[in-house]
Parts: sequence; structure tokens; C-alpha cells
Amino acid sequence: MPFCSTHSTASNRTFYTMKPIRFAMCLLAVTYFLPAHSHASRTTDNLSFGGVQTRVSDDGFQDYFGEIYNNEGSKYLFGLYFGGNIATENSWYVNGGAELATRSSTTINQAYLTVGHIFEIDSDKTLFLGGGLTSQRSERRLSCKKDEIIAPCDREYQTRKDYAAMAEVGLEWNVNPRWDLVPAYQYRDVYDRGLHQVRFDNHFKLSKSFGLEAGYGYVWSRNLSQNDVRFGLNYEF
Repeated sequence: MPFCSTHSTASNRTFYTMKPIRFAMCLLAVTYFLPAHSHASRTTDNLSFGGVQTRVSDDGFQDYFGEIYNNEGSKYLFGLYFGGNIATENSWYVNGGAELATRSSTTINQAYLTVGHIFEIDSDKTLFLGGGLTSQRSERRLSCKKDEIIAPCDREYQTRKDYAAMAEVGLEWNVNPRWDLVPAYQYRDVYDRGLHQVRFDNHFKLSKSFGLEAGYGYVWSRNLSQNDVRFGLNYEF
């Protein structure tokens, strides 16, 4: 595809370069010409796995840790997520997963399990509404303390945990036979003020069973302003 690469020659070597926006457009073009199948969603049986980058705003960690810890300046965390969904023939679904993001001194992770119902709006759009349980764990690792130089590291850990109810509502929009867009809202009643989240997930079909997924999420609470970016793979069975 000539549009998807630029060609130059230097020192008898050939280079191919591509700008990020052009790469994204080419990815959409490739997925458009692939065979069409259903996508990973609340309406199919599927598994997903990938990486996540999280940015927590200045003063945001106090909504996770309470009096244990707060941050000056925004902090970046990196981690992994996985999830799965089982759909029934009578429009019910069971959805669950977990996510962990960490940096040198701080880790936040959550797990969840929801049960919900799917409502068909038209041939291209479905609404889903569900509720369930979630767990939240925030861990702070303090500086290593040693009485002797060669002594093992006696690191102190401070952890805050909570278990609570959660609810979600979202829309699955089949933009074209190869691309699904899924905007959704989720509330987790953890800690003192609860956590709100809006997500915009995209599913791109690569083959009959495999696809790519990319999404953006925004989490907020009393002091928290958090941005999440995900990129991963999904498998339908």
C-alpha cells in the first residue's frame, strides 16, 4: 500500500517510515478489508489480555490510600489487564476481570465480577446494564530500612483494601463489520467516596477468532483525576 509507507534510499540501504496518524489510518484500512465476524463484547464469549498505562493526577493517590499516602505531581504506572465474558442465549452475560498497575513504590489493582442484561436497540447497537462485586487493593512500599550494610532489606508495606458493590451501563455500536465502539460508565463503591469511570473501547477484528482492542478510560473521585490507556488482544470462542 503506497499510502502506508514512505520510501527513501541512503548509503545503499532502504528505509520505510510511517507517521503515527498514517499508521492508525492504515490499521483501520486493513481491518476494513478483513473478513467480517462478530467482535469481542458483552454479546459474545471471549477473553482479553493486554497492557495498561495509568496517569494519576497531583493529590490523586489520597483517594486510594487515605491518610497513608498522597502524591505531589502526577505519577505514571504501568501494568497488565485481563478479562472474560460469557453470553447466554436469553441476553444475559457474566463479565469479569482484573487490572494491576505499578511503579517503584506504589501498586493499585482491582478485580471485578458483574452479571447483566443486554437490550437490543437495532441491528447495529445494543445496550448493556449490569451489577456485581469489586475488590480494590492499594499498596505503598516504603524505603528499605537496614541496621547493617549487608543486612537484608526490611521494607515496610502499607496496604489499603476494600470490597464493594459496583454497577455498569454501556452501549455497543457496530460502526462497521470490522469495528465496534463501546462507550461505558462504571461506578465502584469502594473507599470513602467511590470511584467513577467512563471508558471508550474499540475492538478491531483481525481473523475469525482474534482481534485487537484499544481504549481510553477516565477515573475520578473527590481528589482523583486518572487517565488510563489500554492496548491488547482478544479471543472469541
